[in-house]
Amino acid sequence: MKKVLLPLLFCVVTTFAMAEEPSIEEFRITGLEGKAAVIPQGSRKASPAVKNMRLQNGDQVVTGEKGRLEIGTKAGTVIELKEKSSLKVDSLSDQMHVFFLRAGRFLARFKSYKDRKGPSYKVRTPVAVASVRGTDLALDINDKDELEAGVIEGDVHFDPADESSTSAKELWPEGEVVVTSSEGFKVSPGSAPIRMPEIPPAIVPSLVWFESVRDRVKTLQEEWKDLDPPSQQALRKTAFRDTIDWQVPDKFLPPAVTPKEQLQNKALEVPKRIPPKIKVEPVK
Repeated sequence: MKKVLLPLLFCVVTTFAMAEEPSIEEFRITGLEGKAAVIPQGSRKASPAVKNMRLQNGDQVVTGEKGRLEIGTKAGTVIELKEKSSLKVDSLSDQMHVFFLRAGRFLARFKSYKDRKGPSYKVRTPVAVASVRGTDLALDINDKDELEAGVIEGDVHFDPADESSTSAKELWPEGEVVVTSSEGFKVSPGSAPIRMPEIPPAIVPSLVWFESVRDRVKTLQEEWKDLDPPSQQALRKTAFRDTIDWQVPDKFLPPAVTPKEQLQNKALEVPKRIPPKIKVEPVK
Protein backbone atom coordinates (compact mmCIF):
# COMPACT_ATOMS: atom_id res chain seq x y z
CA MET A 1 0.00 0.00 0.00
CA LYS A 2 2.82 2.41 0.87
CA LYS A 3 4.45 1.75 -2.52
CA VAL A 4 1.26 2.90 -4.23
CA LEU A 5 0.77 5.99 -2.08
CA LEU A 6 4.30 7.36 -2.58
CA PRO A 7 4.04 7.80 -6.38
CA LEU A 8 0.57 9.33 -5.93
CA LEU A 9 1.87 11.75 -3.33
CA PHE A 10 4.76 12.71 -5.62
CA CYS A 11 2.34 13.44 -8.47
CA VAL A 12 0.16 15.63 -6.25
CA VAL A 13 3.17 17.62 -4.97
CA THR A 14 4.57 17.99 -8.49
CA THR A 15 1.22 19.17 -9.86
CA PHE A 16 0.88 21.73 -7.05
CA ALA A 17 4.40 23.04 -7.69
CA MET A 18 3.70 23.39 -11.39
CA ALA A 19 0.52 25.32 -10.64
CA GLU A 20 2.53 27.81 -8.56
CA GLU A 21 4.43 29.02 -11.65
CA PRO A 22 2.09 29.69 -14.60
CA SER A 23 3.59 28.90 -18.00
CA ILE A 24 2.23 32.09 -19.60
CA GLU A 25 1.73 35.33 -17.69
CA GLU A 26 -1.61 37.06 -18.18
CA PHE A 27 -0.86 40.70 -18.98
CA ARG A 28 -3.68 43.03 -17.98
CA ILE A 29 -4.22 46.78 -17.89
CA THR A 30 -4.10 47.33 -14.14
CA GLY A 31 -4.01 51.12 -13.93
CA LEU A 32 -4.46 54.20 -16.11
CA GLU A 33 -4.78 57.97 -15.99
CA GLY A 34 -5.67 60.54 -18.61
CA LYS A 35 -5.29 59.68 -22.27
CA ALA A 36 -4.71 55.94 -22.71
CA ALA A 37 -5.86 53.76 -25.60
CA VAL A 38 -5.65 50.26 -27.07
CA ILE A 39 -5.39 49.41 -30.78
CA PRO A 40 -6.10 45.73 -31.55
CA GLN A 41 -4.14 43.81 -34.16
CA GLY A 42 -5.19 44.52 -37.75
CA SER A 43 -6.93 47.79 -36.87
CA ARG A 44 -6.15 51.51 -36.89
CA LYS A 45 -9.03 52.34 -34.57
CA ALA A 46 -7.96 53.35 -31.06
CA SER A 47 -10.38 52.61 -28.23
CA PRO A 48 -10.20 53.82 -24.63
CA ALA A 49 -8.07 51.57 -22.42
CA VAL A 50 -10.15 49.71 -19.84
CA LYS A 51 -8.93 48.41 -16.50
CA ASN A 52 -8.64 44.61 -16.25
CA MET A 53 -8.54 44.16 -20.04
CA ARG A 54 -6.27 41.25 -20.92
CA LEU A 55 -3.80 42.10 -23.66
CA GLN A 56 -3.35 39.71 -26.58
CA ASN A 57 -0.71 39.24 -29.27
CA GLY A 58 -0.75 42.22 -31.61
CA ASP A 59 -2.42 44.65 -29.19
CA GLN A 60 -0.87 48.10 -29.02
CA VAL A 61 -1.27 50.42 -26.03
CA VAL A 62 -0.78 54.16 -26.47
CA THR A 63 -0.73 57.11 -24.08
CA GLY A 64 -1.31 60.75 -24.99
CA GLU A 65 -0.31 63.98 -23.29
CA LYS A 66 -0.50 63.59 -19.49
CA GLY A 67 -1.51 59.97 -19.98
CA ARG A 68 -0.26 56.98 -18.00
CA LEU A 69 -0.91 53.26 -18.30
CA GLU A 70 0.10 50.33 -16.10
CA ILE A 71 0.28 46.69 -17.20
CA GLY A 72 0.56 44.01 -14.55
CA THR A 73 0.53 40.24 -14.08
CA LYS A 74 -0.44 38.06 -11.16
CA ALA A 75 3.04 36.53 -11.29
CA GLY A 76 4.69 39.84 -10.39
CA THR A 77 5.62 41.74 -13.56
CA VAL A 78 4.66 45.44 -13.63
CA ILE A 79 5.12 47.77 -16.61
CA GLU A 80 4.43 51.50 -16.60
CA LEU A 81 4.10 53.66 -19.72
CA LYS A 82 4.47 57.39 -19.26
CA GLU A 83 2.87 60.03 -21.48
CA LYS A 84 3.23 59.99 -25.29
CA SER A 85 4.32 56.36 -25.36
CA SER A 86 3.52 53.42 -27.63
CA LEU A 87 4.01 49.74 -26.75
CA LYS A 88 2.97 46.74 -28.84
CA VAL A 89 2.61 43.15 -27.63
CA ASP A 90 4.57 41.22 -30.26
CA SER A 91 4.14 37.74 -28.80
CA LEU A 92 3.45 35.95 -25.54
CA SER A 93 4.55 32.32 -25.24
CA ASP A 94 5.80 29.80 -22.70
CA GLN A 95 9.45 30.65 -23.37
CA MET A 96 9.48 34.31 -24.39
CA HIS A 97 7.42 37.50 -24.02
CA VAL A 98 8.29 40.11 -26.67
CA PHE A 99 7.22 43.76 -26.74
CA PHE A 100 7.98 46.63 -29.12
CA LEU A 101 8.50 50.09 -27.65
CA ARG A 102 7.95 52.54 -30.51
CA ALA A 103 8.32 55.72 -28.46
CA GLY A 104 8.15 57.17 -24.96
CA ARG A 105 9.16 56.18 -21.43
CA PHE A 106 8.94 52.51 -20.37
CA LEU A 107 9.50 51.40 -16.78
CA ALA A 108 9.36 47.72 -15.85
CA ARG A 109 9.94 45.30 -13.03
CA PHE A 110 10.06 41.88 -14.68
CA LYS A 111 9.14 38.79 -12.70
CA SER A 112 12.10 36.71 -11.54
CA TYR A 113 11.34 33.00 -11.88
CA LYS A 114 12.92 30.41 -9.62
CA ASP A 115 15.57 28.24 -11.26
CA ARG A 116 15.23 30.41 -14.40
CA LYS A 117 12.50 28.10 -15.74
CA GLY A 118 9.99 30.85 -16.46
CA PRO A 119 9.78 32.91 -19.66
CA SER A 120 12.37 35.48 -20.66
CA TYR A 121 11.48 38.95 -21.90
CA LYS A 122 12.55 41.04 -24.87
CA VAL A 123 11.78 44.69 -25.50
CA ARG A 124 12.43 45.75 -29.08
CA THR A 125 12.98 49.39 -29.99
CA PRO A 126 13.75 51.09 -33.33
CA VAL A 127 17.51 50.94 -32.60
CA ALA A 128 18.17 48.08 -30.15
CA VAL A 129 16.69 45.01 -28.47
CA ALA A 130 16.84 44.56 -24.69
CA SER A 131 16.83 40.97 -23.40
CA VAL A 132 16.02 40.59 -19.72
CA ARG A 133 14.95 38.17 -16.99
CA GLY A 134 14.11 39.24 -13.45
CA THR A 135 15.24 42.81 -14.10
CA ASP A 136 14.24 46.37 -13.15
CA LEU A 137 14.66 48.42 -16.29
CA ALA A 138 13.90 51.90 -17.68
CA LEU A 139 13.87 52.69 -21.41
CA ASP A 140 13.28 55.99 -23.16
CA ILE A 141 12.82 56.54 -26.92
CA ASN A 142 12.68 60.18 -28.03
CA ASP A 143 11.35 61.73 -31.25
CA LYS A 144 14.67 61.04 -33.01
CA ASP A 145 14.51 57.31 -32.17
CA GLU A 146 17.43 57.72 -29.76
CA LEU A 147 17.41 55.20 -26.93
CA GLU A 148 18.50 55.87 -23.36
CA ALA A 149 18.29 53.08 -20.80
CA GLY A 150 18.94 52.58 -17.13
CA VAL A 151 19.33 49.22 -15.40
CA ILE A 152 18.16 49.56 -11.81
CA GLU A 153 18.62 45.90 -10.85
CA GLY A 154 19.77 42.81 -12.76
CA ASP A 155 21.44 42.49 -16.16
CA VAL A 156 20.30 43.56 -19.62
CA HIS A 157 21.74 42.30 -22.91
CA PHE A 158 21.42 44.88 -25.70
CA ASP A 159 21.65 43.86 -29.36
CA PRO A 160 21.18 45.90 -32.54
CA ALA A 161 17.62 46.09 -33.84
CA ASP A 162 18.70 44.51 -37.13
CA GLU A 163 21.66 42.22 -36.48
CA SER A 164 21.94 41.17 -40.12
CA SER A 165 22.55 44.70 -41.47
CA THR A 166 26.03 45.83 -42.52
CA SER A 167 25.87 48.94 -40.35
CA ALA A 168 25.06 46.84 -37.27
CA LYS A 169 28.12 44.68 -37.80
CA GLU A 170 30.27 47.79 -38.18
CA LEU A 171 28.79 49.75 -35.26
CA TRP A 172 28.43 46.73 -32.94
CA PRO A 173 31.70 44.87 -33.70
CA GLU A 174 31.60 42.95 -30.41
CA GLY A 175 27.93 42.05 -30.72
CA GLU A 176 25.74 42.42 -27.65
CA VAL A 177 26.43 44.94 -24.90
CA VAL A 178 25.77 43.74 -21.34
CA VAL A 179 24.66 46.41 -18.88
CA THR A 180 24.28 45.64 -15.19
CA SER A 181 22.81 47.27 -12.06
CA SER A 182 23.14 51.08 -11.72
CA GLU A 183 24.58 51.38 -15.22
CA GLY A 184 23.23 53.08 -18.33
CA PHE A 185 23.12 52.59 -22.07
CA LYS A 186 22.65 54.87 -25.05
CA VAL A 187 22.42 54.39 -28.80
CA SER A 188 21.25 56.55 -31.70
CA PRO A 189 20.37 55.59 -35.29
CA GLY A 190 23.57 55.20 -37.28
CA SER A 191 25.80 55.44 -34.20
CA ALA A 192 27.74 52.99 -32.05
CA PRO A 193 26.23 51.93 -28.70
CA ILE A 194 27.57 53.51 -25.51
CA ARG A 195 27.69 51.73 -22.17
CA MET A 196 27.50 54.28 -19.36
CA PRO A 197 28.86 53.88 -15.81
CA GLU A 198 25.77 55.60 -14.39
CA ILE A 199 22.06 55.77 -15.11
CA PRO A 200 21.38 58.59 -17.62
CA PRO A 201 20.32 61.89 -15.96
CA ALA A 202 17.05 61.97 -17.93
CA ILE A 203 15.97 58.66 -16.34
CA VAL A 204 17.00 59.50 -12.76
CA PRO A 205 13.60 61.12 -11.89
CA SER A 206 11.93 57.77 -12.69
CA LEU A 207 13.86 56.01 -9.92
CA VAL A 208 11.09 57.02 -7.51
CA TRP A 209 8.78 54.59 -9.32
CA PHE A 210 11.14 51.67 -8.71
CA GLU A 211 11.25 52.46 -4.99
CA SER A 212 7.50 51.89 -4.73
CA VAL A 213 7.00 49.11 -7.29
CA ARG A 214 7.58 46.24 -4.86
CA ASP A 215 4.65 47.41 -2.74
CA ARG A 216 2.62 47.77 -5.92
CA VAL A 217 3.32 44.13 -6.84
CA LYS A 218 1.96 42.99 -3.48
CA THR A 219 -1.17 45.10 -3.91
CA LEU A 220 -1.84 43.74 -7.40
CA GLN A 221 -1.45 40.16 -6.24
CA GLU A 222 -3.79 40.72 -3.27
CA GLU A 223 -6.45 42.41 -5.40
CA TRP A 224 -6.13 40.16 -8.46
CA LYS A 225 -9.37 38.49 -9.53
CA ASP A 226 -9.27 35.70 -12.09
CA LEU A 227 -11.57 36.14 -15.10
CA ASP A 228 -12.74 33.24 -17.26
CA PRO A 229 -12.24 33.51 -21.07
CA PRO A 230 -15.88 34.51 -21.81
CA SER A 231 -15.66 37.38 -19.31
CA GLN A 232 -12.33 38.52 -20.78
CA GLN A 233 -13.70 38.50 -24.33
CA ALA A 234 -16.84 40.34 -23.25
CA LEU A 235 -14.69 43.05 -21.64
CA ARG A 236 -12.65 43.47 -24.84
CA LYS A 237 -15.74 43.52 -27.02
CA THR A 238 -17.35 46.23 -24.93
CA ALA A 239 -14.16 48.32 -24.85
CA PHE A 240 -13.65 48.23 -28.62
CA ARG A 241 -17.13 49.61 -29.30
CA ASP A 242 -15.93 53.10 -28.34
CA THR A 243 -13.44 55.41 -30.02
CA ILE A 244 -11.12 57.86 -28.27
CA ASP A 245 -11.74 61.61 -28.57
CA TRP A 246 -8.05 62.50 -29.03
CA GLN A 247 -5.65 61.99 -31.93
CA VAL A 248 -3.06 59.21 -31.86
CA PRO A 249 0.14 60.31 -33.70
CA ASP A 250 0.36 58.77 -37.18
CA LYS A 251 3.77 57.26 -36.40
CA PHE A 252 2.13 55.14 -33.68
CA LEU A 253 -0.53 53.72 -35.99
CA PRO A 254 0.03 50.56 -38.06
CA PRO A 255 0.35 51.09 -41.84
CA ALA A 256 -2.97 51.68 -43.58
CA VAL A 257 -4.16 48.92 -45.90
CA THR A 258 -4.55 50.23 -49.47
CA PRO A 259 -7.50 49.23 -51.70
CA LYS A 260 -5.08 47.13 -53.79
CA GLU A 261 -3.91 45.25 -50.68
CA GLN A 262 -7.53 44.71 -49.66
CA LEU A 263 -8.22 43.06 -53.01
CA GLN A 264 -5.07 40.94 -52.70
CA ASN A 265 -6.03 39.83 -49.20
CA LYS A 266 -9.54 38.99 -50.38
CA ALA A 267 -8.11 36.91 -53.24
CA LEU A 268 -6.04 34.93 -50.75
CA GLU A 269 -9.02 34.10 -48.60
CA VAL A 270 -10.00 30.44 -48.73
CA PRO A 271 -13.65 30.16 -49.74
CA LYS A 272 -15.87 28.26 -47.37
CA ARG A 273 -16.83 24.83 -48.62
CA ILE A 274 -20.54 24.29 -48.67
CA PRO A 275 -21.38 20.62 -48.38
CA PRO A 276 -23.62 19.38 -51.20
CA LYS A 277 -27.19 18.65 -50.35
CA ILE A 278 -27.87 14.93 -50.30
CA LYS A 279 -31.30 13.84 -51.28
CA VAL A 280 -32.43 10.92 -49.19
CA GLU A 281 -34.85 8.60 -50.96
CA PRO A 282 -37.44 6.91 -48.75
CA VAL A 283 -36.92 3.21 -48.22
CA LYS A 284 -39.50 1.18 -50.08
